[in-house]
Amino acid sequence: MSLFEERIAEKLSQSFEQLNYEEILSFIENPKNPDFGDKSLPCFRFSKSMKKSPVQIGDLFIETFKDDNFFNEVTNVNGFLNFKFNREIFVKDIMVKLSNGEFYKELKDLGKGKVLAIDFSSPNIAKEFHIGHLRSTAIGNAISNAYELGGWSVKRINHLGDWGTQFGKLIYAYIEWGDEEEFKKQPIRYLQSIYVKFHKLAEEDPSLEDKGREWFKKLEEGDKKAKELWELFRFHALESLKKSYDRLNISFDHYWGEAFYEEDCKKVIEIVENSDAGSVSNGALIVNLEKYDMPPCLIRKSDGTSIYATRDLAAAIHRYESLKFDKFIYVTEMKQNLHFRQVIKSLELLGYEWANSMEHVFFGSIKGISTRKGNVKYLDDVFDEAKERALSVINEKNPNLEDKESIAESIGVGAVVFQDLSKSRVKDSEFNWERILAFDGETGPYIQYTFVRIHNILEKVGEFDYSNLDYSVLTDDSSFKILTEIGRFNKVLENCIRENEPSVIATYIISLSKAFNKFYLNNRVLGEEKKVVDARATLLLKLKEIMSSCMKIIGVPEVYKM
Repeated sequence: MSLFEERIAEKLSQSFEQLNYEEILSFIENPKNPDFGDKSLPCFRFSKSMKKSPVQIGDLFIETFKDDNFFNEVTNVNGFLNFKFNREIFVKDIMVKLSNGEFYKELKDLGKGKVLAIDFSSPNIAKEFHIGHLRSTAIGNAISNAYELGGWSVKRINHLGDWGTQFGKLIYAYIEWGDEEEFKKQPIRYLQSIYVKFHKLAEEDPSLEDKGREWFKKLEEGDKKAKELWELFRFHALESLKKSYDRLNISFDHYWGEAFYEEDCKKVIEIVENSDAGSVSNGALIVNLEKYDMPPCLIRKSDGTSIYATRDLAAAIHRYESLKFDKFIYVTEMKQNLHFRQVIKSLELLGYEWANSMEHVFFGSIKGISTRKGNVKYLDDVFDEAKERALSVINEKNPNLEDKESIAESIGVGAVVFQDLSKSRVKDSEFNWERILAFDGETGPYIQYTFVRIHNILEKVGEFDYSNLDYSVLTDDSSFKILTEIGRFNKVLENCIRENEPSVIATYIISLSKAFNKFYLNNRVLGEEKKVVDARATLLLKLKEIMSSCMKIIGVPEVYKM
């Protein structure tokens, strides 16, 4: 919160006793037309309590700010009170806060002492990690990073799909047709190939389905051969997955898959059986949710087997007991929303008060993606192609660049991730190769190119003195625009956390980039007198720090040469 917003709220709440300080703060916004001012207060918000029109209220409010040197101008435009800041006071205030750490302390205080547990990515290890997994992985990672920057202790959980009848089918298929050397080359892709082969043959010979069920039953009963193969599949699949996560610079605190909760499922069934919330319907154990306009939550099928909901209930109980979270987030596709509403409501009805701190953060799908090899949608193939395309641009524009392969990887992966996070998560994401790899426009490479420009200027400046700045140097339009954008960061991060919406950060970093590129056209740093170099270099250093934080949140790698 800026000193100026606090001053607006403080003066108005002191002058008008019916007004609340916190409420005024929450109403202050950016004006639709930046020519009107630096901040705006919509007076219609107070019409009910003050029994006056917005224009009349604005006229009353203006009197409060007469002769206030914090503001160069305060105007009432159709009931919107617009404030133009005293730039020297504003510049000094924010630069001092950025330098002494107070600015960043405000960020850390958002979630101080709180624990977030978040379940994201969570692929089925019997299937290749594909582009559909990118959304949960990128969105979950960005949300995790935002909360962490906001002072929360974040526990990242990967709820692997590593159990179920598909593993009985895989075990049978591997015993019949498996090739260990081929499996070790590309474990998940190989498992998927024999899984497809199993189903193709099962169409002609349905008895294969029985064999798959038999092997899964053996696995459940602890059969040595079945368990050894399952552990082999899981180990190599997880190693393969981690390579994909490394490309995204993502790690998890816990790989607690479905198999981890097999024993806990029995306890959950017992808890539901002994609870008033549980009932039996047609031989199946359910939690009746009719009064909440939802179908029943099925806990145990009539044949005695558990299902996804059973494992999710078991997982939720275990996670709370292990992590004592203050908030829990599931990040999965939109079509699973009903399932998680059922799970969370069932936990509430079973008496777990912490269930009201759980939330399902859902998202739309990715559309329009294909590679030069066709409609293959394996995530590593998409990253490989993005890298190749980025490398092609580098070879064309800067063929002598050192470490081209690594930089192309960072540009390619960053481009794909930024494209995914740049729009609201609930909307479908449209994939376009030419657009995502453009170095101008609202893209990952544009952000990285801006970051490189800032870094290069600071490298050329070398050492500079930021201990005794002349703040008047930074009152020009371009410098002031950068500082007003930086000043929004705390609110932007707070909004990202409140809405669990990474696109807020993506939009913000584009605004930062545009502000810098305007500054770059209008202001020189190198070759100016010392006080100008010191002030402008310090401004760019602070901008680089904020951009670095934003890039870390959304998972776009920093690059220093392009």
